[in-house]
Amino acid sequence: MSTIHVKETVFGSKIEQSVYYKLLEKWGKAYNLYLSLPVANIFHVDLNELKPGEKKTYLQSSIDYTFCSKIDKPLFSVEFDGLGNGYSRGNEYIQTKSFVSDPYRKVKLEFKLKMASSAGYPFVVVSYDEVTKLDEDETLTILDGIVGQLTSKRRFEELLTEFIANENNNLNSMTPMERDEYVKDCVTSLEVEAELESDPIAIKAAEYQREILKYGVTGYITESLEEPGLPQANFPPKTLKDIESLKNRIRALKDITKYGYKISIKTYKGLISRSFWVREYKPYGISSIVLAQNIAELLAFKDVLKVLSGSSKTPLE
Repeated sequence: MSTIHVKETVFGSKIEQSVYYKLLEKWGKAYNLYLSLPVANIFHVDLNELKPGEKKTYLQSSIDYTFCSKIDKPLFSVEFDGLGNGYSRGNEYIQTKSFVSDPYRKVKLEFKLKMASSAGYPFVVVSYDEVTKLDEDETLTILDGIVGQLTSKRRFEELLTEFIANENNNLNSMTPMERDEYVKDCVTSLEVEAELESDPIAIKAAEYQREILKYGVTGYITESLEEPGLPQANFPPKTLKDIESLKNRIRALKDITKYGYKISIKTYKGLISRSFWVREYKPYGISSIVLAQNIAELLAFKDVLKVLSGSSKTPLE
């Protein structure tokens, strides 16, 4: 028993510690953030429904970061995979390191992912890509964008509930066509409002966009990117060849591993472009496409502001 001693830290690594405190700094006011919370504290499962290996994982494993309401209801969780440098793509765990000492890591992580999916609970596995700063002088990360999307989704649901309660009488007085158009417009506005209240990436991008408006920059060109790229298809299809091309494109959507966005902005000092890629995560409440676009916009607007204000020598195209 003389070999027992108290550890110097409760964290498994310095990066795990760094990620926790950065998340706590940015999100501690909105959530109660817990470290290494046991899986059994998040999900209730009938043990009789589990296989022996699943039961062991359920009872003995934990999840790195769990975001809870202020009354400690679990809302969503994040696993940091420093060991395998992997990420989650829906219910699948994608490991990028060729060798990992734990041969059952994939099985255990995918059990947690499938359990979360069955419960309708957002859970994502991330690694170094997601916790690295967006650029050299930016504190925000892809993970902040992920948390921001989940937060704005919850805020949108609150705003939508309020809208339905407040507009019920007004909606009942409209014709079906009027009601559909009105609701569609209002829902779009509520989504934007929720995002600009809750998502730090979208908030920062909007701030930079307002600043470049002062220099007369009002528009920009967007280009969506995929990896691997999608085959071309005519829509609506008019020939059998068009139909087959469309089917191939739909099939290819399932194989996308990354989404990117390129933003190009014409200024009186030249063309400024920025691209950004994110991995395809696919959990409930997260859109990799929107995330890539928001980050690309933030970085592009920021570069334009630097160039036009004279604080940067960013090369122009």
